[in-house]
Amino acid sequence: MKLLLLFLISLSLIAINCNTPIDNSEKSLKPNKNNQFENTANSSLDTEIQTNLKTESKLSEQELLSNIQEAIIPSYKDWVIMKNGTYIIFDNIDTVTNISKSAIQLLRKYKPKTAAEHNWDYSITDLDKTEGWSVFGNGYGIYNYVHPKELTENPSAEQIAAFAKVKRTLDENNPKIIYINSKNGLIRVK
Repeated sequence: MKLLLLFLISLSLIAINCNTPIDNSEKSLKPNKNNQFENTANSSLDTEIQTNLKTESKLSEQELLSNIQEAIIPSYKDWVIMKNGTYIIFDNIDTVTNISKSAIQLLRKYKPKTAAEHNWDYSITDLDKTEGWSVFGNGYGIYNYVHPKELTENPSAEQIAAFAKVKRTLDENNPKIIYINSKNGLIRVK
């Protein structure tokens, strides 16, 4: 009975936390008419996202490769990198018959909502071995690399995630794999 009571209390605390907006900076979050929270202090974020949708990665392919190689845990050998910094880690790439087709199918399967929406689930990792962030969102093994020179100085977590989403949207709309890595080594795709 005590365990059941503790379980129910835990669930209620989780539910309360899930419905509470997290304010990581000086943002002002207020519910809109649909009772969804939006950032009223930075209304230019939608405009910034739409502008960035027209921008490809500011990194060269070699810079992307170098940074993403440092971002990936060395024990993971099976991955692909796309033109705008989306990278997909496979469990066992040797069992995949068409790597490019499988990577594109994964992107489409886990395609997030529109790029202008703020309610995309994401997790940001501040990288130790290289500058920048690895952003996970919507889809097992699918990440996007964001370098500090692609954003304004001292970007917020929301800005990093929004830009990662923009880059991923570019890769979803025009998928181009530039590198494939497996236990057999790295291949540059032309």
